[in-house]
Amino acid sequence: MVDGSIPPEERHKLRAILEQLKDELEHAPAEDGPTRERLETLARETQDLLDEEGELSPEAHKVFNSRLSQEMAHFEGSHPDLAYVIAQVIETLSGLGI
Repeated sequence: MVDGSIPPEERHKLRAILEQLKDELEHAPAEDGPTRERLETLARETQDLLDEEGELSPEAHKVFNSRLSQEMAHFEGSHPDLAYVIAQVIETLSGLGI
C-alpha cells in the first residue's frame, strides 16, 4: 500500500467480511433499546464503508477498526457470533496494515 490504497484483491476480501458483519448485525437479537441502538449504529457504519466502493481509504478503516475493538468487548458475552465476526474484520484490517 505504497500510495495508501488497498489492493483490489484485498479490497474484495475486506468487502466480503464487511458484508458478513452487516448480515450478522442485522440478525443479532437486541434485548434492550441501548443494545439495539448500538447494533443499528454499527450496521450503519459498516454500510457506509461498503457504500464507499472504490474509496475504501485506510484512514476510514483505522477509525472503524478502533470502533470495532470497543464493540467486540461489549458484545462478547451477549452476542458471541457477532463478536467472532467483529474479530475477523479486525484481523483482516490488521492484515492490511490498518
